[in-house]
Amino acid sequence: IPNGVIVKDVKKSTLKNVGIRNGFIITAIDSELIRSVQQLKNSLNGKRGRTMIEGVYPGDWRSYYYVIVL
Repeated sequence: IPNGVIVKDVKKSTLKNVGIRNGFIITAIDSELIRSVQQLKNSLNGKRGRTMIEGVYPGDWRSYYYVIVL
């Protein structure tokens, strides 16, 4: 895939609470393509309400998660 950031250590977090597991590749946040960890952080900074996280697990179909950012 041409873009994305791999989730390496979910631990106790909002990502884990919505079902995202280690190895998930985040490719977009609210349809904005993600190409780096810094871009991911910038994209989530200041978000409030429902946020769509788009991505894939290696060898699997595309997945979508909706999270509520407080």
